Amino acid sequence: MNSDNEPFLDYMGNQVVYTATILFPQPLKVKVDDRIRFTDDLGKVQEKDVIAVQYKRDFSKQIIAVKVTV
Repeated sequence: MNSDNEPFLDYMGNQVVYTATILFPQPLKVKVDDRIRFTDDLGKVQEKDVIAVQYKRDFSKQIIAVKVTV
């Protein structure tokens, strides 16, 4: 998980200042209006709203990873 303090505009145009990026190594169904729960690097359980989803594909257009910004 990576985190950033740079301003980010979500899909509704709202500005978010702190974001975290999670890369899932397998395809999964997640949408921008979902809420996900995960354990951070310090062992704390976090529950955050998804503000961006990006699918990573290989040369044959198969989904190989999902990048989620919360």
